[in-house]
Amino acid sequence: MNFETSKTLGYIGALLIFFGTWFTFAGSMDFGLIRTAGIIFVVFSLYNLADFYNAPSIFPKRIGVVAAIFGSTLSSTYGIAILMAIPIIAIRSTAILFAVLLVLVINVVLFAVAAFFVKRSLKELAAQSGTKLFATAGQLLFIGAVLSILILSVIVMWVALLVLALAFFKMKKPKPSHHPQQILPLSISF
Repeated sequence: MNFETSKTLGYIGALLIFFGTWFTFAGSMDFGLIRTAGIIFVVFSLYNLADFYNAPSIFPKRIGVVAAIFGSTLSSTYGIAILMAIPIIAIRSTAILFAVLLVLVINVVLFAVAAFFVKRSLKELAAQSGTKLFATAGQLLFIGAVLSILILSVIVMWVALLVLALAFFKMKKPKPSHHPQQILPLSISF
């Protein structure tokens, strides 16, 4: 896959994650698949860019990829579980409350692990590509994931996803460097 395709794939993936998350929180749980597809697009983009820049550290570790995809799926399930559990919680069922809290804690841990590896990858991509917005997006995603127990952190992650999409959009293909060969003076000594 070439540079422009990888760049476009990352841009579209970041926007899919953003809109999938937005619509999920707006009440439509069907968009969890869109968010997961966006994560997969960004992962493929990072994989190809790691190959392009010959920097394997751009691609997140496997555990980060698995945590991101599983966390995205779980958060959709978590949202559905919360909506279904509200009436039961009102009846004071401690087992359901415990299950909901357990899913919440697992979700926060998965997001934090995934965001840690994504942050490292985006920092390396920022260094390789010269687009510093990648490092900013990674830092914001990590902060939002660590604080994901708070509703306000969702705004931080949405901003991070928009910054990530902007970073992919603004990324320029590096120009091949043409270093003129140095011509060493010919010295003749007798």
